Amino acid sequence: MKNPLTVLRDIFISINNNDKGNDDIEQGKYELAIKKFDKALALNPKYSRAWTNKADSLSKINHPEEAIHCYNQAIKYKPKYERAWYNKGHTLLFELKRYKEAFDCFEKLIKINSKHEDARKNIEIILYKEFDDYEEAILCYDKALDLKPKLNHKVVYFLKGKALFKLKRYEEAIESYDKAIKLDPKDEEVWRYKGFTLYSTGRYEEAIKCYDEAIKINLDYTDNWICKGLSLYALGYNEKAIECVNKVKELTPNFELFFGLKNRIQTEQNKDEEALKFLDKIKLTYEYFTS
Repeated sequence: MKNPLTVLRDIFISINNNDKGNDDIEQGKYELAIKKFDKALALNPKYSRAWTNKADSLSKINHPEEAIHCYNQAIKYKPKYERAWYNKGHTLLFELKRYKEAFDCFEKLIKINSKHEDARKNIEIILYKEFDDYEEAILCYDKALDLKPKLNHKVVYFLKGKALFKLKRYEEAIESYDKAIKLDPKDEEVWRYKGFTLYSTGRYEEAIKCYDEAIKINLDYTDNWICKGLSLYALGYNEKAIECVNKVKELTPNFELFFGLKNRIQTEQNKDEEALKFLDKIKLTYEYFTS
């Protein structure tokens, strides 16, 4: 067992080295700062502040994986150390783009301190990110729905619906969109995406009802008319589908896909044929509208 005076001396020297490292950070001397923090940790391996400072320095010189290791050490010795949890989450989110792990950090931080607004803001940022793994995204959305105080549940249900759509879990996606609509029936985007999902399952008449709701909210948004036209076309209601095409022409005369056809739609005789060709072409953009 160390002599108590030796322990006190080591603690003092460790704190002193940590403070000197902080001075180096302020001057942008991150490599020198890391050496100081290493000296501090050699004397006091459980010094969470020094581990966090070292991690911050490693992050500054583009060594995020090493930084994560140091944040983990800081948390190991001080499990409720808010700064370590926050900075670890920040590194995972913005440098490593490991969104699920970042979410878990900020979720843990909110459990430690429910008033940590920056953690909540970063969770909201994560929810809007394009996840490579949609299953992971859904796990995050489900956890977000359990957070207290609540996030905007309408947004979470909408984003969850989009992820479920990508996984072709259409019925679950529709259920999620319905929950979003219940919270805000005036959000045209949710109505439109529900329509996309119904269209994808061949439920064209139900899809049209969704597009009609979206059109009620925003009469002049081209996507709503395009999608309604596609569903009508799929049902064989060509005249009504053509009406949607004409509405697209009225709203956006320079619309990219319409531009090549508009001068050819001149007479009643060829109008139907050309308008329906337009709908055939517009089908090619379906992936775009549902991405």
